[in-house]
Amino acid sequence: CPVLPELAEGDTKWRAEACRTDKWKQWLSEQMTSAKLAQDSTVYMSLRMDGRVRGSGKGCPPWDRLAVQLPPVSGMWSGIGDGFDGIVGDQ
Repeated sequence: CPVLPELAEGDTKWRAEACRTDKWKQWLSEQMTSAKLAQDSTVYMSLRMDGRVRGSGKGCPPWDRLAVQLPPVSGMWSGIGDGFDGIVGDQ
């Protein structure tokens, strides 16, 4: 992972730091085994704002699709429904 500067007050809207990475690695390994993927395969997973898994796949993340599915985080649409962001699954 790249070394990132410490989070400043305004950064938390756009960046988070991983926690319990050992549990995530274990879960991801189990998912890869279940999907019959080699453990050295390149995979990704995306998370909802509340931390739930919203999608995953083999290869690099489809950044263009993920970016357009991001929910608003300010204004009149923030608050209600937080965590129920975007479209889940293949489209």
